[in-house]
Amino acid sequence: MLGIFCLGLLHFVGCICLVLFHIIAYSNWLIKMGLNNWKDEHQTEHHKLNGPLLFFLTAYYFLSDTSMLMKVALAGISFLGLHYDYLIFSIHLMYVCAQFETLEKVFVALQITSREVASTVLLAFCVQYCFLVLGFLTFSDVYGFADMATGGCKSLIQCLLAHLDYGFRSGPVWGSPDLTLWKFLFDYIYNMIVILILAAIISGIIIDTFAEMRSNLQFKNKEQGTKCFMCGIEAPYM
Repeated sequence: MLGIFCLGLLHFVGCICLVLFHIIAYSNWLIKMGLNNWKDEHQTEHHKLNGPLLFFLTAYYFLSDTSMLMKVALAGISFLGLHYDYLIFSIHLMYVCAQFETLEKVFVALQITSREVASTVLLAFCVQYCFLVLGFLTFSDVYGFADMATGGCKSLIQCLLAHLDYGFRSGPVWGSPDLTLWKFLFDYIYNMIVILILAAIISGIIIDTFAEMRSNLQFKNKEQGTKCFMCGIEAPYM
């Protein structure tokens, strides 16, 4: 355990040094650049850049450095791993994966599509809730899902949590073998909308982002290989 503690302490000290080096190397430059841009934008309004306004702008530009905030978060995770549980250090594996060029593109694609994916997840929540309410109002016998028999839920919130947890893995499973027309339609529509369409939308958003990133990279490589950087004239074909 002493060896693990020493490695964790070394990791924490390294994270602190990484934060300090980033602040020394970049933060002062970012703050000065932000303040100069602010002066250029407000030069006709006769604002004096001092006192609380200077402190606020300095703090704003300092905290707007996402790279620095990421390093601070890594240091905080290292502190938690050192003082609470060494398993918390495993979160840093995501940062290690992001250092590889191929895996970095995955994180970039997830970041670019975060709003679209979040909107689709919200839509999926609303659809699941509508199916849950419709099932409550129209079916006397309960239904569950293939991974778990969730039909014994006592309240609407419990059934909603069951829908959100297991409802994206399979369609409804009925407690009785009798399959009416309405059960068939409920099953069929649920599988089409929740299982197939919503899952395909999320995966399609991410796949389209990868395709767009690849297309942009190919365009940049072509521009760099066939055009002059200074004048933009295309190179003659040999």
